Amino acid sequence: MDVSGNWKTMNVEKILLRFILILLAIAIVLPILILLFVKDKALAGQLGDTVGGASAPLVNISAILAVVATYYYQRRNDQRNVRRELIATNFTFLKEELNGINHIVTVTKKDVKEVKNHIGKDAIKYLIRALHNNEYQNLDVRELVTFGPILNVYKYLDLLIEDVQNDPVLSASDKKLLLTQFSLFYRNNLFIDKEQRGDELCKHHNVRHEIPQELYDLLLSIEAKLK
Repeated sequence: MDVSGNWKTMNVEKILLRFILILLAIAIVLPILILLFVKDKALAGQLGDTVGGASAPLVNISAILAVVATYYYQRRNDQRNVRRELIATNFTFLKEELNGINHIVTVTKKDVKEVKNHIGKDAIKYLIRALHNNEYQNLDVRELVTFGPILNVYKYLDLLIEDVQNDPVLSASDKKLLLTQFSLFYRNNLFIDKEQRGDELCKHHNVRHEIPQELYDLLLSIEAKLK
């Protein structure tokens, strides 16, 4: 999205509105002022007729400028609608990517193999829990097939938040609504408890756990943006 182009559009709207107000002031207010302040009513009438006749084109010009201003206003609204739809599509894609993550674990009990599927946010919780139970080491986690897609979900959300925050078309209320939705999604699906990521001492294990640095950095980046 061209930021300078959007600011130009907004500036054009402001300039047009100012011109309309000035022209209407000349066309409407000036004749009234003449009638109020010129004591010679005959002269005031003549001046009023003259100014009124001369100001008629100004009213027409104001009407034309009003149409142009309406066009620019509508175009900006159309751009906002397009941006909202695009972001909604990207957000839907993000949710689908998360739900598409499937971490498969084979568990053997009494010589019987059982396959368990951990899908979406449950896959993240399982990996973190398995890491802290020493089932995986940091390097092992990075090598898992599902670690890359999980990391990509965090990256995607981080970029999506940044895109909304810096969007030149969306209104402040649009941004607030979208960022609130992203915050709820993050808290409900991607948030990793501070004890589980090493910010605080884990009361259960009495240690400070670690998670892969790139994942930890993304958590901090997302949370900083959503403050």
